[in-house]
Amino acid sequence: MTQNWCADINNASRCCTYVNFKTLLNPEKYLNIAIPFNLRKCLACFRCSSHKLNNEIGRHYGIDKEDRICLYCFINEDNLIIEDKHHVSFNCPRYDDIRRNYQFNWYTGPTEVIYFYNIMSIDNENTIRNTALFINKLLKIVKNT
Repeated sequence: MTQNWCADINNASRCCTYVNFKTLLNPEKYLNIAIPFNLRKCLACFRCSSHKLNNEIGRHYGIDKEDRICLYCFINEDNLIIEDKHHVSFNCPRYDDIRRNYQFNWYTGPTEVIYFYNIMSIDNENTIRNTALFINKLLKIVKNT
């Protein structure tokens, strides 16, 4: 069963980020802690790429990955930044306020993509709660654009 699960997520295009932080077939800690259902749902949707970021929307419309850019950060055609989970979590200035309030009030480490994977797989309840709050606010902004 585990081999089939590993093969399935490794071959699914929407799981290209998920496989980097979901390495074991086990229930995630965020499913078993006392956080409101809407926060748990936002965190699950974000982790599983069920969101409206251009990286995911572009996949649905067959847009090449390198063309799924962040329209907020678009400066010129020589500086295209893909709007993905890592970009909005660490770099996009559009989310600076909520990042400062819900994420970087506890996280002070590096912002390379490997650290994004670490945050998505963390099992500290306060960190999970803050991450879920951040993602909830982020997805509301994305939804309203």
